[in-house]
Amino acid sequence: MGIYDNNLGIKLPSKGILYAILAILVLVILWLALTSVMNFFKPQALQFSLSQNELQASGEDTSTLTVILTNVSEETKKNVNIEITASIPGTILINSKNVLYENVSPIAKKESRQLEYVLRANPANEMLAGNYTLSIKAKMDKEEYTKEFSVKVVK
Repeated sequence: MGIYDNNLGIKLPSKGILYAILAILVLVILWLALTSVMNFFKPQALQFSLSQNELQASGEDTSTLTVILTNVSEETKKNVNIEITASIPGTILINSKNVLYENVSPIAKKESRQLEYVLRANPANEMLAGNYTLSIKAKMDKEEYTKEFSVKVVK
């Protein structure tokens, strides 16, 4: 058992065992890839879109924020609340088109609600041009979902 011997005292497994290990590794990699692809196509509980991303600082124009709440669980969600806030209070005015207060009607499993809000810069504030961050917080029973986005204010 010298250092110049062929195997140095290490016995390598046979080719059959190496092929089995390789097959298991390939299956694990395929499983990980498949689960990541499935998560990509899984419906999201909170989605949103903006009709336009720029607002005039004078408050002359508006943007429509469309929020879609989807119940991704297997049970009906009875307590559904949504809150949309600006990071700097009073800078962006947020008015709901179809929801009174912050409560949303119950959502059955695999169903969704589409809510619309009108956004405009507050003309009472002397707003500077720049990006303003807003956040959407949705609570469905005990589950909470949050998304943030920014709106550009121009002079």
